[in-house]
Amino acid sequence: MTIQLLIIEDEAIVRKSIKNMIEKNRQSITVYTAADVYEANEYLKVAPIHLLILDIQLPEIDGLTFLKQLRKKHPDLCVIILSAHADFAYAQQAIDLNVVKYLVKPVSREALLEVIDQSIGQMEIPPSTDHTSIQQALHYIHSHYSEPLTLQELSDIVHLNTSYFSSLFKQTVGVNFMQYITNYRIKEAKKLLLEHNYSIEEISIRVGYKTSKYFIQIFKEHEKITPNQYRKQRHSKDNGVYPK
Repeated sequence: MTIQLLIIEDEAIVRKSIKNMIEKNRQSITVYTAADVYEANEYLKVAPIHLLILDIQLPEIDGLTFLKQLRKKHPDLCVIILSAHADFAYAQQAIDLNVVKYLVKPVSREALLEVIDQSIGQMEIPPSTDHTSIQQALHYIHSHYSEPLTLQELSDIVHLNTSYFSSLFKQTVGVNFMQYITNYRIKEAKKLLLEHNYSIEEISIRVGYKTSKYFIQIFKEHEKITPNQYRKQRHSKDNGVYPK
């Protein structure tokens, strides 16, 4: 299944930039763009949109008001909010409207791609045999990411040919099998780095890497900094206090 994504953003430069970034990094996602809610409604009438990236500040009608109206017809649509304001009232309204994530501009490429991947992973996949198999594979990855995982193992578990499973996984999820696992492990590693005072060696094992050296290498490729640097930078913003 090709994921259909709609960006609603009134700033042309931002709209084009997000579209190009997604198309460059997630080739299996079809990206549409709209400058306002009226143009967006035309896409929503004719295209099976799976994921919406919605700017709050839109001409004539704000994004949250539009989303309230949209939820009546599309209650299960995955929505990512973009806002120029880190405003609690806006964020609370967005949470009440069941958005996947409330992101404050400017948003980094890595952060937006991570949320897109997360949204696709949580998406209600149409109940065909193939899509049920992918959903089963995702649940297995989320429960066993700390263990060695191979394409062959997962294809055997869901009873699909390995080559077909590989192609279907990328088409459905938006990234290939190993990239999805890496993204998920790094996401879990970042949680451990911020929520616990575990050593890097222990975290590497907890997220499925046999050696801390390899974990640090993968983390740095993904985040452009080492795990220790990530921990220090994030905690320095929180007065350097580690959570208990």
